[in-house]
Amino acid sequence: MKRFLVLALIAAFTLTAAGLARAGEVNMQGEFEQAFQWTDNEDFFDYQHDNTSEDDFDALQSIRVYFEYVANENLKGVFGIESLNDWGEDTAGPGANQGALGSNPATLTLQHGYIDFNLPGTAINIRSGLQDFALPGAMAGTPILDDDECVAGIFANYQVSDQIGMTLGWARLNDKTIGNDPGTGANEADEVDAFLAVVPIAMDGFSLTPYVMYAHHGSNATAGGAAINAGLVAANATADVAGDRSLGDDLDIWWGGAAFTMNIFDPILVTADLMYGVADGSNNTRDDREGWFFDLGVDYVMDMFTPGVFFFWSSGDDDDPSDGSERMPTLGGSFGPTSFAFDGAVGQNDGAILSADGIGLWGLGLALKDFSFMENLTHTARVLYAQGTNDPDLAKKGYATGLTDKDHFWEVNVDSTYALYENLSACLELGYVNRNLDEEPWKNSNTGVFGGDPDNTDDAWKCSFALIYEF
Repeated sequence: MKRFLVLALIAAFTLTAAGLARAGEVNMQGEFEQAFQWTDNEDFFDYQHDNTSEDDFDALQSIRVYFEYVANENLKGVFGIESLNDWGEDTAGPGANQGALGSNPATLTLQHGYIDFNLPGTAINIRSGLQDFALPGAMAGTPILDDDECVAGIFANYQVSDQIGMTLGWARLNDKTIGNDPGTGANEADEVDAFLAVVPIAMDGFSLTPYVMYAHHGSNATAGGAAINAGLVAANATADVAGDRSLGDDLDIWWGGAAFTMNIFDPILVTADLMYGVADGSNNTRDDREGWFFDLGVDYVMDMFTPGVFFFWSSGDDDDPSDGSERMPTLGGSFGPTSFAFDGAVGQNDGAILSADGIGLWGLGLALKDFSFMENLTHTARVLYAQGTNDPDLAKKGYATGLTDKDHFWEVNVDSTYALYENLSACLELGYVNRNLDEEPWKNSNTGVFGGDPDNTDDAWKCSFALIYEF
């Protein structure tokens, strides 16, 4: 039955495309990716130190296909589907039973579904529906909102002049309960809505993209919004110790920031981001959150290779858990200055074993990008030192937090890409992370954040290989 439904769906796409081709134009693009990865001690403890077993090897696959139905230069519809699974997977949940022996694909996920049109008689472009969206991030993405999946919303784009543009938009990021449930209150305060304005400015030699975003986060908007709530609940709240990610109150959240790129001093390329965010719970200060984030990268772009240096800093929690958190709120961001400790891995390759957004940390790194010893094969190597910015006294009191300012780690990456064909690449990522926890904050802490004795931590390793076909 499942095989019949998939064949029927493909046939429907084909017939629809054939019909539309007579009236307009149909374009298709997509990506096939297969990733094979070996990792060890991703939690920085081997089995004898934390009694937690690991699955060291995984084979993963993703398929994304997008269709553009173009009526004319002013109107098109975009539809995208996605399938993700682990090879051999035979469990419940999204992508289940897609890789196990004798199984058939169980799910195809809607990835894109939006209308793209120009308002008649104007230069205003509207995109309405499920689509890609990320706030500007010049150096390595942004911790606020940078989801490579999609968001549902309406965005209006207008080019004010050759140098200045503008994007205004609304996105519904989470809605716990759809429909009405009279008398139970289940539908109250269960949405997350974001409103934003972005103004890209491009001049000769530099670009600046300031933005502002407001979000209203209902206190009951928890189901299906793990990334949202993990970023918003104060990291030093007592509820976090018990694993409770729910909010005690509705939140009003504001962000302001700017992404900056400058190449006026070519071959020197400078990238930087500055952002600030504040979350205010009207009745509950434990939900309050306020903080800063800054990053800076400087590259010297040469024909044979590009050496560079990068730095980032985020404010951390103080030692008083009663006044909320001093870390910047997030909605599901992605910050990837490296490909193992952070969220910079290629596609399905594993990464972000320490932080997906860089919040509560600072780091300084060196990079050698795009060097090559043979045709079609390029490498990038990075070395990073990073340290926490959270007060160690908070950990001593038993509150959950990230690395303290007495904890640090080293990371080394060597990532390589070989172009087998114009559209087919083979990627190899090698990663190593050495984490050092200070004994004083964590030895007697009851938070369980790091799962074992800080005296017995082990280094983390990664070797990932991916085949990526883009068309």
